[in-house]
Amino acid sequence: MGLQQLPSVLRFTRRVLEDLLQGRSVLILIPLGIATEELWSQIEEDLRQRGSRARWLDPEDLPNSGPELHRLWHWIKSLGELIPPQDWGDLLCRPDWPEALRIRGLERCRPEEQIRWAQIISSWAEARKGMSTPPPGPRSLWAVMPATLPLEHVPSNDVFLQVHQWWGFPSNLELRWLCREQSLSDPTEALWVEHISAGLAGSDPSLLLHLQEVVFDSFETICRRLSEIAEQRGWTAEECAEWIELVGSGARPAYPETIPPFLYPIWARGALMWTPEYGLELHPAVLARAGDLPSLQRRLVRAQASLVWPILVEIRQALRKQLGIQESAQDQLEWKDLAACAAGTSFETEVNQVRHIRNNLAHLRPLSWPQFRFLWSLYQRLAGP
Repeated sequence: MGLQQLPSVLRFTRRVLEDLLQGRSVLILIPLGIATEELWSQIEEDLRQRGSRARWLDPEDLPNSGPELHRLWHWIKSLGELIPPQDWGDLLCRPDWPEALRIRGLERCRPEEQIRWAQIISSWAEARKGMSTPPPGPRSLWAVMPATLPLEHVPSNDVFLQVHQWWGFPSNLELRWLCREQSLSDPTEALWVEHISAGLAGSDPSLLLHLQEVVFDSFETICRRLSEIAEQRGWTAEECAEWIELVGSGARPAYPETIPPFLYPIWARGALMWTPEYGLELHPAVLARAGDLPSLQRRLVRAQASLVWPILVEIRQALRKQLGIQESAQDQLEWKDLAACAAGTSFETEVNQVRHIRNNLAHLRPLSWPQFRFLWSLYQRLAGP
């Protein structure tokens, strides 16, 4: 399963596709660090399969100077065509103009060029809205642009213009699906990788592979790797500390339909995410880069708890049966009592080890990979026939 097959991503791309088929121009804003080119290529293919005359152009193919209207005309004009259009409506009405034209490569352009293209798309949609006679078919301009486009230059949604933001997806569960597709041959290792790397990654698919390299290592090693990722993305320690001050390191469960304006620059840099599981929170690499290790440690325990806590429940039940202990729903045996009952039996050492692991998790101290391997091995043995 690839990113484009995740349910939330599919819903997003289908909304974009529907807008384009309806003749609306589209501007898609993507935070830094999200690799999505395969999605847009798929949309282009879907447009063609629906019978749309879809094409693309790269700004590098246009003349370097002249009015924007004339620059686009140079791209479409036929040999010997000498009279340039007078307004956007002239281009919109051309029978040979594509029904959906994607502007590619804007991530390589300078910020001022990106602003210019956002204005072109806005002008195009405004011209389409003002036409008394509709063009001969849909006439959509669409582009994918870094979300670092200044907020004041992001056009507003209108009749023939939709702005889509990569926000609120994928869910953390969907990232676990991606991990499972790439699972290791050893089922114990696969479980650990799936829960820990996805649990830390939040909604950042690109972080999964980086974390899979270090999830078997110590907490300190994971912190160093995350800090390196922050540095690669251009997040300074000072910036990360400021973001933590602004957002806070804890999750906020409420789903904001749109990104709060004061948090928009953080999201644009790829440092802010929202998932149904964890709410609004900063990228884990921000915490590592700023040295907020207690908050990062809580994130790691959170990821581990979803895997380990159910196993602890089952181990406790199996040990109770092995030791011949009766209990009722109203009188649940605590681990210290279980350890006392196991004293002097063949289970004494294992019960104490499990109790130690359980107490560490309850006090927000991360487990190590060897500790989980011990738990899983014990669980498999106790649950066996």
